Amino acid sequence: MAITAAVRLDIIQLAVITNNAAPGTTLLQELVALSEAGKTLTQIADTLVARSAFTATYPTHQTSTEFGTEWIGNLLPEASAALQAECVIIVEGHINGGGSIASLMVDVQAFMAAASTTDAVLGTHISNFNNKVTVATYHTITEEGAAEWDIPSTVTSVATTVDTGKAAVDLVKTPAAAGTTSALTTAVDALTGGAGGDTFTATAATAASQTLNAGDSVTGGAGADTLSITASIAGGSTLGTGVTTSSVETLSVNA
Repeated sequence: MAITAAVRLDIIQLAVITNNAAPGTTLLQELVALSEAGKTLTQIADTLVARSAFTATYPTHQTSTEFGTEWIGNLLPEASAALQAECVIIVEGHINGGGSIASLMVDVQAFMAAASTTDAVLGTHISNFNNKVTVATYHTITEEGAAEWDIPSTVTSVATTVDTGKAAVDLVKTPAAAGTTSALTTAVDALTGGAGGDTFTATAATAASQTLNAGDSVTGGAGADTLSITASIAGGSTLGTGVTTSSVETLSVNA
């Protein structure tokens, strides 16, 4: 049967819990197909924990303590050491008692999806989780990013970090334009940058050979642009007098 928004959200939450990552459309389609074929969330979690993306982070040779410590650290990055240690004990008990890692993932997903952000003990961590899921959904559903994408640690329990995370998604989809490097000359120059972070270079060894002169203009345009000056000229130089700049964010001088 066709996937519902609620089940799709369960799957995205599982991906976040399992790998701290947005699944991307390629993996999500694979997991949705399993759901439509009648597979349970635990069976879908079995698929997630069997993948190299999971075992590369949590290799099968880890003890239950080693796995629990690393996984809880990724799942609850804002938790105190004491709370993380309590959670590791729960993980150890589940695994040492014969429970599968897949069933652990589903149990945790069900718990965190139902928990409140106003909970006195866990509210911060539920907010952290919800914000990561929001960013993962934005990457996979809204922007239709095909590949899996690690959610950056800058996405926290603070609501405004969702916007930061979405901006990171946008940057992956549309990378920042590459910057250019342009050198001023001894003549009067009018240099203009592009959409990237451009660098404009000038030198001054002698008054006759300096390339930053009155009448020069430098327009950075978009991006974080830099005017870089290397000067070894002696005496009372008026280097830079009569030069105009616009949209140049950084001045670097090596004199």
